[in-house]
Amino acid sequence: MSAQSRKRIKRKTQTRKRREEVIAVTNAARSLGGALLDMLARHSEHRQLIAVDGEPLRRDLPQGAYHRIYLSKANAARKLAALFPHTGTAITIVHNALPETIDMGEESTRDRLVAEAKNVLAAAKQLHVHKLVLVSSTDIYGALATNPAYLTEEMSARGADQSPILDALCTIEKLFTTYAEQHHRTFVTILRPSTILGS
Repeated sequence: MSAQSRKRIKRKTQTRKRREEVIAVTNAARSLGGALLDMLARHSEHRQLIAVDGEPLRRDLPQGAYHRIYLSKANAARKLAALFPHTGTAITIVHNALPETIDMGEESTRDRLVAEAKNVLAAAKQLHVHKLVLVSSTDIYGALATNPAYLTEEMSARGADQSPILDALCTIEKLFTTYAEQHHRTFVTILRPSTILGS
């Protein structure tokens, strides 16, 4: 086979992989979700973007589609799974669990955040997703005087006692970690951005 033929086959393979990739961002109407969508939309290798939120998006999505789904509802997992094609598609779900503000002290908010994560994981299991990304927060370590200057992955999450929201994020991280242990073919990544001030 000539070098030119090999290049042609390689180019076709790369095109096919790009065409079959779908990335969904949940809670896309939040500031962080919107910023992530903007960044992903600028990369042409992503064929399709899906934005999911119960609230309208704050900006236009250059490519992809917006779907209004309240992720905490009982039928959310089924609705989320129905958005994706089921034939040879590499699916990535980015679950933006981080609420717009951390200072909400309502137990109902905690329950809603955990229910959202459970429905996302249920849909991921049904779809056999390729990648799962959870957006959490470094705030789960807690704002404690006994914390060292530099936090490491080995440190325990002690922020759960400080806020129902942080308790929810700690619970959600455990759910995603358990999912990773049970589904070895799915790449599971947990991101913990530092405290975000404003939008």
